[in-house]
Amino acid sequence: MMKKILFAALAAFTLAGTAHAAAVPLSLKWEKVKVRTYAAATPAPGFTDSTTFHGLSVESNASGIRDTTAGISMESWFRPIAQGGAADSTDYCILIVNDAPGETSGADVDSLGVAVQVSGDGISWATAVTFKGGTNGSTMTTGNNQAHVNGVFQEQISVNGAGVSPHVWIFKFKNKVVNMIETPDIGGLSAWQYIRFVFRVADNTQAFALTASLGHYETTDN
Repeated sequence: MMKKILFAALAAFTLAGTAHAAAVPLSLKWEKVKVRTYAAATPAPGFTDSTTFHGLSVESNASGIRDTTAGISMESWFRPIAQGGAADSTDYCILIVNDAPGETSGADVDSLGVAVQVSGDGISWATAVTFKGGTNGSTMTTGNNQAHVNGVFQEQISVNGAGVSPHVWIFKFKNKVVNMIETPDIGGLSAWQYIRFVFRVADNTQAFALTASLGHYETTDN
């Protein structure tokens, strides 16, 4: 009888400990994103990092080379459990982009596309599909707009509307999306060590100055 009581108590303690471990307290943490701009005239290693992204939108250059953010380590991020082939219902990370403080982008620069790349070493990158219907590729030559859903870029109109300043965009990325093909994001974005974002601005031919913040979940003891 005593053995049964001890066994029951031990089982209850184990279950309670498991439940406590599962309820890990999380906090949404934000960091400024650095844009990595490549320039032939820049001394080795050939790029500059800045929290402000300056450029000139070229509407006809839909397949041009894109600047990216610097690689961001996801080592301390909370890793959700991907459920089989189902898409996640919660946001893995949130990217907010807006006009740089004290600067104004052209009025017509109201549409922004963002793609995601992942890496295991911060050097070699794979392009991830982050929305249903997207098509992956090793180059940044495919885009999408509000009229059709394909490519690797999520494209959105500013939250404040077309032609309205200030320009503000919010992009929410799931850890895993449902796709009919095997893609580099297989297993979810959290399966990788590094993440970076690629901006695509192709509205009219006006100058822009943007800055971005990235929010992600971490356990409160980090």
